[in-house]
Amino acid sequence: MDTCLFGRQCEDHGASLQEIVEGGVVLISPGADPLSPARRYKRAPNEDALLYRREGRRALLVIADAHFGLGASHQLIARWHQRPGIPATPEALALALAELPELGLAHDGSESTLLVVVYDFEARAGFGQSFGDSSLFIVRGPRLAQRVSPQNGVFLDPSDPARFDEGQPFEFTTRPDQLLLAFTDGIDECCYRAPSRSIGPRHLTALYAQHGPAPQIYARALLRLALNGVEGHPGGQDNIALIALRA
Repeated sequence: MDTCLFGRQCEDHGASLQEIVEGGVVLISPGADPLSPARRYKRAPNEDALLYRREGRRALLVIADAHFGLGASHQLIARWHQRPGIPATPEALALALAELPELGLAHDGSESTLLVVVYDFEARAGFGQSFGDSSLFIVRGPRLAQRVSPQNGVFLDPSDPARFDEGQPFEFTTRPDQLLLAFTDGIDECCYRAPSRSIGPRHLTALYAQHGPAPQIYARALLRLALNGVEGHPGGQDNIALIALRA
């Protein structure tokens, strides 16, 4: 069964929408600052969206972050929701991505990041593809958090297949009691376009040291930190979509 969250469902600044899922938790928020500089690139208060699907030992995580409208992110997540199953191999994922765009699909002219992750809970291993600047981090304990998804400048229009073969593939492994965090840049650029003034690996490990690997507790603490900002810098300046899973 899929869990989809769309930005249009949660548009009040400072609020969030959360659901507990098998293996973890998912949430979205428009951020906290209605006067954020990010507003100049937005046509809607919350342009993020996500999908989580669990089938047996495997999970599918999809995160999308649009700009200049919510059409691209919301339609990409809707398209994934329409597709049955979970790709079993990186090659199957590439084929699924190639079949995702729909020529002539009407939307608002926006473009979106897309992060797609397949995780096998029994093998404790996964793979994915990344378009744009959304992130997959693994928090391996109180001293190590690693970004495992590459970032690039590719943004997708769901009605145009031209860029769907330009994703950055990646693979990863985990160990018990580690955390998988898939999120949009409302986390690591909670101070808009200033990663050095936003949440980074040391903040992710500090949260693990304080809260441990329980996904719901960790995700709520991470959301609060992103909305409030770190070390006195502004926070909550962009939309947030987050999937947190316990390996």
